[in-house]
Amino acid sequence: MPHTYFSSTDTAPEKGSIGIQVTFVDEDDVALIPTAITWTLTNRPPRGEAPTVVNSREDVSVSVPASVITVVLSGNDLSFLDSAGEDEAVLVERVFTVEYVYTSDLGSGLPGKARYIFALERLFVYED
Repeated sequence: MPHTYFSSTDTAPEKGSIGIQVTFVDEDDVALIPTAITWTLTNRPPRGEAPTVVNSREDVSVSVPASVITVVLSGNDLSFLDSAGEDEAVLVERVFTVEYVYTSDLGSGLPGKARYIFALERLFVYED
């Protein structure tokens, strides 16, 4: 089974910037270069509710697939979603999902999918 490793921070600042590094390896832990890669950023809603895509970041294509990619999230990618009930929250979770197609000893054109969950922190809380 292939593995996908993520390297980033556990907490991102609201409206700041972070880089999420994704490393792709095959079932023998040998680096692989997928033939296609896309990623999506959503909130992590309560159980039973559908996730909301953040800042239209759905099925974003990686133009140059490699065994290691870095996706930069910044500004509105790291904003709170008032429409999803996050207007009063100080800390929420975001889900970065990567989907890819790869070839290994198991076959060609195989689908892969992994997710990375991180916290988004509101740095300033305003009181009325």
